[in-house]
This record gives sequence, structure tokens and C-alpha cells, in this order.
Amino acid sequence: MQALGINATGDLARYDVQKLIGVFGKNLGLYFHDASAGIDDEPVQERGEAESISRISTLKEDTLDLSHILEKTNKLCEEIHTETLQRALSFRTVGIIAVMKDMSIHGRSRSFDSPTNGLEVLKLTVRGLLEKFLSESNVKIRRVGVKVSGLAKAEKSQKQLTSFIE
Repeated sequence: MQALGINATGDLARYDVQKLIGVFGKNLGLYFHDASAGIDDEPVQERGEAESISRISTLKEDTLDLSHILEKTNKLCEEIHTETLQRALSFRTVGIIAVMKDMSIHGRSRSFDSPTNGLEVLKLTVRGLLEKFLSESNVKIRRVGVKVSGLAKAEKSQKQLTSFIE
């Protein structure tokens, strides 16, 4: 766009729409022109439920030490668990995200046959994924994240038999 002399949104709004169509094609040319003028005929739609919940955090130092990483991921698991309880959600998949010292990003995940929202299940799964990942990597981790997906409304817990006895 700079080659056309367009450096700001106002420049784009004032630019001849036929020339935009000639350069970018009908759909994109019209889109650029209308968007720069604040014209949008798309209906407003309600946003659906989140498909995942995740948290990511920077480690105090780049490391391959599982115990240091688990200190951080356990806190992230607790935050995610709290949110799932507050929103009455369960999850089918648990994942980890590792941003390495070289800034590459890696992820691993594990899915379950049935949904859960158990904190210990979450922590143990994250630990297992990290152990496997660390055994395959020799680059230190800079940031680490935890993600749950496959979200569903949590089933109401079944009453205990003793709750019917007075």
C-alpha cells in the first residue's frame, strides 16, 4: 500500500475505490475501502463459549529442571482448575506449551476418554507430558504453559447414598 501512497487509514479511505479494485481485486478492494471508512454490514453475532482455557508464564530462569518447571505449572493448573469450577466446565484434553531459550515453541497434549475437571488429574498429566518432553529436549525452557480443551459443561455429581439417611 505504501507504493500506492497509502500510509494511514485516512489515506486508504480517500483513495479511489476503482483503483483499489484494480490492484487488489473486487472483494479485497471493496473490503479495504469500506473498512477504512468504518463501513461493516456484517451482523453482530454473539461470541460462543471458549474452546480452551490456558495460562502461560515466564520462568525465573531458563531451565531443564523439572522441579522448577513444576512449581510454575502447578500454579497454572490451580488457576485453570479454579476457572473450570467457576464456569462448571470439564475438559477432555490437557496440553503443555514450552517456549524455549531459542524462542521455538513446542506443545504436547493428552486426551481422555471421558471429561474430567480434577486438579490432581490435571497436575499429573502435565507432569507426565513435561517429563516426556524434557527427555526429548536439550534446549532450556524460557516460558511454560498449561492448556485444557475439549470443554464441556461438567456433569452434576451423583448424590452419595448416605445423603438419603437421616
